[in-house]
Amino acid sequence: MSHGKLFALKNGRSNIVVDLINYFKIEGIDIVYNDLQHPENYDPEFVKYFPLKKFPAFIMYNHTYNLHFKEDVFKMNEVVAILYCLLSKLVNSSGSKRASEAQRLLTGEIADLQAYGANCKWLCFSTNEFFPVIEILYKMKISKSMDYDEDIYNKHVQKVYYMIEKIIEPELINHCFLVSNNNPSISDLFVVSTLTDFFSIEYDDEWCSKHPIAMDWFHETVRHPMINHRLNTHSF
Repeated sequence: MSHGKLFALKNGRSNIVVDLINYFKIEGIDIVYNDLQHPENYDPEFVKYFPLKKFPAFIMYNHTYNLHFKEDVFKMNEVVAILYCLLSKLVNSSGSKRASEAQRLLTGEIADLQAYGANCKWLCFSTNEFFPVIEILYKMKISKSMDYDEDIYNKHVQKVYYMIEKIIEPELINHCFLVSNNNPSISDLFVVSTLTDFFSIEYDDEWCSKHPIAMDWFHETVRHPMINHRLNTHSF
């Protein structure tokens, strides 16, 4: 029985949500893939509930929220909101082992408001600042959906390395991951899964050798079983 639907693309921001659902084996959520080149084939419920036509998007049937407000479904877009919704549901309703792992993804090993907020901060940074820059590179070099401009392309490559060096790496000096010291959070997984796509098309050996802290974090995080299958693939 279906309890909801995730409307996703086979790349981009949808990846981390699809990985979460598959990794935790969340039952009752149908993953409906879509093709931006064929909007005429979009699922009717996606068209009905999401007029901006942005992915990923998520609906849930028979949820207390939509029943309370007498709405057909509980609907949500924005990847950060969907991740928090699904992880919180796992924490509140699943068995102890799965719930504790979901809790670690939300807050690391420190289950407090500060860790919760730090995780949200890094997720927002990833989707609003980091992801769009890498998306431009992908569109120019892989999907060819943007005209290639060498100057713009190189500036975006340097911007990615700048953000790693100046924004991400300083956070890793005193702890192994972005939110905690012992466990990667969902924000680590989101940033690193995006970086995996970047490194698959632009890997600067010299830069990486000069930034062992950032690269140790990358290699440690990318081994997490939720995202390690994305190594060596253009999944963006």
